[in-house]
Amino acid sequence: MADADTKKMNVDDTSDDSPPVDARVKKANDYRECQFGDTNVAEEKTEKSEVMTVKEVASYLKISHYSVYNLVKRGELPAMRILNKLRFDSRKVERFLKEQELE
Repeated sequence: MADADTKKMNVDDTSDDSPPVDARVKKANDYRECQFGDTNVAEEKTEKSEVMTVKEVASYLKISHYSVYNLVKRGELPAMRILNKLRFDSRKVERFLKEQELE
């Protein structure tokens, strides 16, 4: 029981190995900037391709999943088969969407 009381008292003690508070705050701010897209690192992350499912594409395009299958069948929406399931490259879905814009 005495060990538990000792641990509680030492919780607030900082060891010599921990960085100063200012360094920890800076590190947290840097992390936050990366998470919310304030740096180039976040921009590079969004440029990478992401694989999407039929359900995700349908939700993104605001159409039914039946319409997604029809677009693939007609060859209008590029897709790939992985283990007999349709998957979509997010960049190609974006390109498809841009091609649909009316002038």
